[in-house]
Amino acid sequence: MKLTSTYVFFGTLFFFIVAAGHAQTIIYSQPEKRDFDKFKFDVIAKHRNILLVYKAVYFSNPYHTAPRPPAQIVTTLEQLPIRGRRRVSAPQNEFVNNSVLESAICFYDTTMRLLDEKVLPLPKQITGVNFLVYEDFFYLYYQYRDGRTIYCMAAKIGMDGTMIDKPIEMDRTTVTGIYYQDEIYSVIYSEDKQHILALNLNIYNLPNSVLHTILFDRELRALRRLNNILSMPASEYLSEFQLDNTGSLLFVGLSDETHTKDGLQGALFTLPANEDSIAFSYIVPSSICVDDLRLLIDNRHRRVILASFYSSRMRAPIEGLYMMVRDADGRRRDRFSRAIFADSLRRVISGKASDRKTVFDDYYLQDLHLAQDGSFTIETQQLVLTPDLSPYNRWDYLPLYGVGSLEFARYNPYEHDHYYPWNQWHYLHDDFGFTSRGALIARMDTAGIAEWVNSINMKQVEWAHSTVGYKSIIANRLLYFLYNIRIRQRTYLTAQSIDSDGGINTDDRLKEDLALRDSHSDYFYYPRMAKLVDNGELILPCRRGHLIYLAKVDF
Repeated sequence: MKLTSTYVFFGTLFFFIVAAGHAQTIIYSQPEKRDFDKFKFDVIAKHRNILLVYKAVYFSNPYHTAPRPPAQIVTTLEQLPIRGRRRVSAPQNEFVNNSVLESAICFYDTTMRLLDEKVLPLPKQITGVNFLVYEDFFYLYYQYRDGRTIYCMAAKIGMDGTMIDKPIEMDRTTVTGIYYQDEIYSVIYSEDKQHILALNLNIYNLPNSVLHTILFDRELRALRRLNNILSMPASEYLSEFQLDNTGSLLFVGLSDETHTKDGLQGALFTLPANEDSIAFSYIVPSSICVDDLRLLIDNRHRRVILASFYSSRMRAPIEGLYMMVRDADGRRRDRFSRAIFADSLRRVISGKASDRKTVFDDYYLQDLHLAQDGSFTIETQQLVLTPDLSPYNRWDYLPLYGVGSLEFARYNPYEHDHYYPWNQWHYLHDDFGFTSRGALIARMDTAGIAEWVNSINMKQVEWAHSTVGYKSIIANRLLYFLYNIRIRQRTYLTAQSIDSDGGINTDDRLKEDLALRDSHSDYFYYPRMAKLVDNGELILPCRRGHLIYLAKVDF
């Protein structure tokens, strides 16, 4: 779940050198009296210098689930590993109860001192919780199942934690499949928060999946209810569901035609707010193959941006980044571009001649950030499973659906690891570790042409997948990367930065082998689960022994 929108406007200057003398700090809360494996949190808002934090105690571990039948859409903690585009068999009916036993709103001051805690009068066993925050209230969206009926609900809550009126039923669906599902809806909203959309995708009658959508205004008045059949090509793998400021739904799809010259043909799907049917168009030329498309909506300039790694053919080494910029109003032709990775960059990253050709095959797109002038950055990170298993590669982490298993597939863009390919490996044995060599950042101009590409050393070796990875944050007009690092056989929290010219660590307080101030080796940090609070401020969970803490980091 995300507090901010999918992208962030920086300012007129893309970044700005950090102001001298500003102190970076970490402040810890008192320990939580909850089982770590059943605890989850989300920052709701910062209101009048008071932090509102949602805390939930789950029936089971929300971060590590047992095998479940895989979904068609990219889901968050429900994917099975696949080999050679074939689904790995897994025991059926091993469902884990990932619903909430208790949920509460906690209030912290700026020193992370707990001021109050209010338990929410909501049904137990709710799922799919996320938030939409306005000036003086917020919506809490959730789902719950009663028999075979799943309800999509919204509770309006004031900034004092008091529920305003009764929860609103947004929609309900009767599940008839062989497996009971507790969570089938996705609730997304536009950047200006004036349009809200609830959607679900019924995959029971493949290949004729049915997309059900309900568009609401900010008062949760239903404006349109539609059902669209997705039988067109490139609708086998769907992701990146987003809503623009006009209320139009956009998402991307990839085809399962993996043995043709087109590789994974990509398409952009659009459902305008004032139309009844979905339009689609191919967005990837037949001369290249993409494995994962990311969508960025530029509401200010009425544009759509798509980005992906690409290669010349399926399973060939990654050659560079592919971009497409589309005018949402159709006033100019689509602009396509490629950023080919130079040999000099490959040499710097690999260090070995034998690795240069395939050095980027372990890199995955993580995030995109949009600047005020329409330029944008692309963040990628190397992610490797150790010991290396040859059947696993970047072409194998797309989800496959089990025909006859799930009736609905679900997509949640607000989860902390939505862009994390190791989701599929939650179910491997504890003998496997997770490593990362570094991150690759590219800045693109308004037309999608690369201005610079640079790398950041970010060496990580961990046995717990949830501690590997990073959280990026805009602060002091710099882009920071917060992550764990080993120093003298101990793990600390650290950060590095990059400026508008691609300069590394122009904030001289930080460098790759230096722990953050107030970071301690006896804490176990989870930076990838961090939530943004304010400019240069975020909160992340950490663990000390058997106790859980929340740490507030200020840059």
